[in-house]
This record gives sequence, structure tokens and C-alpha cells, in this order.
Amino acid sequence: MLVAYYLPDRGCSLSGQGAPSPEAYRRWIDRLVGHLGSTRAAIVVEPDAVAAECFDTRRATLLKRSVRRLADAGQYVYLDAGHARWRSTGETAQRLLGAGIQYAQGFSVNVANRQTTKQSYRWGRELSDLLGDREFVVDTSRNGLGPPPDEPGRDDEWCNPRRQALGQAPTTRTTTTLPGLAALLWIKLPGESDGICGGETTYLFSPIQARRLIVNSPFVPAQGRELAAAADVSPTVADRTEPDQRGGLPPEPAPPGGKPLTSGSAASARHDL
Repeated sequence: MLVAYYLPDRGCSLSGQGAPSPEAYRRWIDRLVGHLGSTRAAIVVEPDAVAAECFDTRRATLLKRSVRRLADAGQYVYLDAGHARWRSTGETAQRLLGAGIQYAQGFSVNVANRQTTKQSYRWGRELSDLLGDREFVVDTSRNGLGPPPDEPGRDDEWCNPRRQALGQAPTTRTTTTLPGLAALLWIKLPGESDGICGGETTYLFSPIQARRLIVNSPFVPAQGRELAAAADVSPTVADRTEPDQRGGLPPEPAPPGGKPLTSGSAASARHDL
């Protein structure tokens, strides 16, 4: 599975995250379609983009074009809906309709978040009912203990918290017991740092975060938790480079008289496709 995560101003911060322009993003999606060719994949499209504060008609139009382009190419597209504690299902449904959910296979819930599977399923099921019973997937990569508790005076307790754990293992055997749920997936790469926070100095894979996810998880056998706890974990190598600036699709040919356009990042899962 893949995750497309290169929408212009994806973090609503005007800090240059994502593609430098709508035109560059459309080209990037077209190149993704070309690189996949006849290979079929489940593609989560733009985590947080629909639920974000800066969602507007222009963003919706860009998302709709991407969803339709990927779906027309035969891909299994899941447009991200956010998580259960962000927006109401009614508002989310309206936003998804504006962003092209009608062309998608379904939607994704809880990507890179830590809401419980039970809460995510309940919210996703209600949202599905509003969208004509669209199927959905839930990210369980680090929701084994649920969300970290709020801490007075802080607004970053979500960032590499000590209280986090692997959730249920990925599976597509869900429809019998959980109707409407297409799969439980580890979309966020387990062990990948949230950023420069919580004692981390990297955006990359962190052995410390990985060990924490395993040791704390009620879904990992006791022997596995014990081995992880006893493992000699090296300090994370400092790397303050955000994902957009590391690798990805091969660079586009340089326009006449100009520099090559940069691409987003590529990965087998999660944000950087």
C-alpha cells in the first residue's frame, strides 16, 4: 500500500510543506500514475487534508482531481477523513463529498493518530452511513494504548509520547465481525519519529520509538516485549530534514532554462509517497 502526501501547504502553515504549487502537485500525481503503470495498490490520499483548518474549495478541487485520476487508473483509493476526535461525521461527510469520495474506494481513519480501534470504527461506521456505505480502513500502527492524556500547559503531548503502543496487527479479515471495515493497517510506519520533539532529533525511524511501541503493546506476545525491553538501542542519528526533502519519485526533467522540479517522498506505506 502507498500514501500520497504532497498536497501544497499540507500543514496549513504557509511554510512550504508539500508541492510548491497546484500545478506541481497535479504533475506529481500524474507521474505517480505513470510509475505505477499496471501495478495495483491501495493508496491513502493526503492524510489530514480534508479535516484540516485550511480546507477550502480550491483544496477540495485539487483533491477531487487526484482521487479521480488515481481511481481511473485502476488504483484502490482511500481518501483520508481524519480521526474520531477531530470533526463531526456530518461535517466530515460534506468535506469528503466535495473532495471526491464518490470516485474513491472508500476513506481512511486515524492515520498516524492514536484513537482506539473501537472508537475509530464507531466513528468510521457512522461516517460510512452518511456516504452510502463506503468502506474504510483504520490505522492501528500506534493506537494500542489509545491517545496520550492531555497535559496542562502543553499542546504537543501527541508528539513522540512515552505512552504509545502498537495496535492490532494489519489484517483484511474484518468484514465478518466489523461490517464496513475493509482492513486494519499500519499506515504510519511504526517507529518513525513525529519530529523534533519528545526527546527526538529526527523525522526518520527511531529505534527508541520502535522499542517503546513494542514494549508497551498489549498486542505483542510477552516474549517479544521482553526482548525489545532488553535490546541495546543506539541513540537516534540527528536528522532535521523533513520527509519532503528526502528522495522520492525520480525528479522531473528540468524545464527549459530552469532547475528540475522536486518531488515528494516515496515509501511503501504512510505519508511520503
